[in-house]
Amino acid sequence: MSDKAQFYDPIYKLIVLNDIKTTEMQVFDSQFSSSSKSILQFLNTFELNRLSFLRQSGFVFLAYPSSTHTRFSHSIGSCSVGFKALKAIRIQQEEDGSKEIVEGYKSTIMDLSAWLGQRGWTEEFLLALLLHDIGHFPFSHTLESNLEFWECFNDEEKVNHEDLTCLLIQGPNKGDKEFKDFRKFIQTRLEKNKISDFGCQFVSDLMQKSQGIDKNILCYFISGNDEYRKHLSDHRKYKESKIVHQLVSGLLDLDRMDHYRRDAFFSGIHSGGYINIEGLLEGMLIYYYDNGKEDDFEIRLSPQAISHAKELLSAKEELTSSCFKDKQNLAYDAMLHKAINIYTGVYKLNGDKFSLTQLEKAFLLFFLSDDELLNELMSSGPTEVKKITFRIQNRLPYLYVQKKDINTKRYPNLRKLKKAIATQCGLQQHDIVIRPSKTYGLNKKPTEEWLNLDFLYDENGVNLRNREEHSSFVKHYKDVQELSPNIVWFFAKDKVHKDKIAEGIRKELPDSTE
Repeated sequence: MSDKAQFYDPIYKLIVLNDIKTTEMQVFDSQFSSSSKSILQFLNTFELNRLSFLRQSGFVFLAYPSSTHTRFSHSIGSCSVGFKALKAIRIQQEEDGSKEIVEGYKSTIMDLSAWLGQRGWTEEFLLALLLHDIGHFPFSHTLESNLEFWECFNDEEKVNHEDLTCLLIQGPNKGDKEFKDFRKFIQTRLEKNKISDFGCQFVSDLMQKSQGIDKNILCYFISGNDEYRKHLSDHRKYKESKIVHQLVSGLLDLDRMDHYRRDAFFSGIHSGGYINIEGLLEGMLIYYYDNGKEDDFEIRLSPQAISHAKELLSAKEELTSSCFKDKQNLAYDAMLHKAINIYTGVYKLNGDKFSLTQLEKAFLLFFLSDDELLNELMSSGPTEVKKITFRIQNRLPYLYVQKKDINTKRYPNLRKLKKAIATQCGLQQHDIVIRPSKTYGLNKKPTEEWLNLDFLYDENGVNLRNREEHSSFVKHYKDVQELSPNIVWFFAKDKVHKDKIAEGIRKELPDSTE
């Protein structure tokens, strides 16, 4: 196997990934050979290569035709940003007001590479960025926002893409339910062949062979699930692991640095396509201290880095309003929701849970590529499913009716909401086509998602909300995060249904805001 992998990329020009084993790293991480913790070996795994056939932005490409970039290109890009961060981001440790001298270093300020190396986490950090999306369902987050579908699962059966990613990294465990056996699904599709016949491997097999990799801490870096770090007996490492998790998924995380820059570039919204990631990383210092609490660290930004962080936030906001909440994009999401719900039998259950047969049918959808999912619905679905799929494939979205902020105390689930509106307008419940917010009914604010502004400080340790020149910027994005999580968008298959649904909404929801 080559000691590096190269990819041409329109954003970074050339991406070079390699297995890190420099002299500096060996000071702290000498117990493992380069082969035992190699990251390059994971490039030829089934789960990662599947991402080449998952579009990064779901159905956005039907509204923004150039937005066809894949989860694979994003994964490579995220890992590339991780390599840049190793030398750019600095970490300063301090205890009881006095600087701690770390063995082997003359200063408490060290770069991320040295800090991770001291803890033996360098490869796990890079692998978290490379593998963080391998559990994604077809069409990005579309299935995750199909809440009617998820209501048919028992709590122990529900998974989001981070959960599935960790299941794929961990591999089959004794006692796992058969429908969660990813290998069985793949072997069924390949019939007599094994993926090893083609020189390909499963991620969990490589994890098993790579004894040096801590797959539990890797899963914690990706998911933030405390179950994956409970094996850390060292109290300091237990707390420090959260810093790495926040760099992978939280605060100013490296995943979304590539995510939003890539989405902006390929959608044509170039204001975000020119985000200076290198400048932002170079101006980041993680200030770490021990106050006995879990979140005892700050992200301190240089004046230039604050400017780049603002650009990143602006790109996120513009992408959300222009692309992800584009009415065509949401219409295709809602149409796929309806097609899958008919295909899996959601509407016939009337609030009951999936049977084992339905559960297996639903679970196997998660492992399909985008086009495989549409082909499955077109070839095996009933007539109405085929009609919906045909419309998606021919860019014929349902008509937008309106959006509403729903009182979830009155309508605790979407089934009750749809039934009430259908009764008012004389339609069937499944004629009320909706696309809800993923957090509908949870009253969940995304305060810890991506950027928790309370952690942001200037280079002198002053929180940005207390700096006059930045306070309005912080307040604006805090307000954005506090927007209602209970928004529902309504769609109709034709003008007749649109008028009826609008009348039903007017009668049933006269006091709700639009």
